[in-house]
Amino acid sequence: MVTDQPRKSLGVETTFARDLLAWEEVAPALEPVFAKLWAAYSRHGLTARTVTVKIKYANFQQITRSRSCIEAITSRAIIEQLSLDLLQPQFPPSRGVRLLGVTLSNFAATTAAENRQIALTLR
Repeated sequence: MVTDQPRKSLGVETTFARDLLAWEEVAPALEPVFAKLWAAYSRHGLTARTVTVKIKYANFQQITRSRSCIEAITSRAIIEQLSLDLLQPQFPPSRGVRLLGVTLSNFAATTAAENRQIALTLR
């Protein structure tokens, strides 16, 4: 499917075979999420300013937490730090964590415009 609409978000999430209960499990569990998200973000040439984390618990309730930056997010390390800072207050959870996700959004309008090809008529 091809769309003319600019991308509004880019996210990756993972469901765990067993529920996470300890903070020490979070960073290793999110390693593949960060890797996949950074690869897609770099490939698309986007400039996001907001990171949102999603937590789905064993009882299927879910919460999200987000943080916006003044400047564009320019490294995987920034994504990781913001994500972990948002998740840390939620641990230890009162019930197991079944899924974690990270989404980037609030893309710069100039990026969407720059990625479009404009046809010029020359005389």
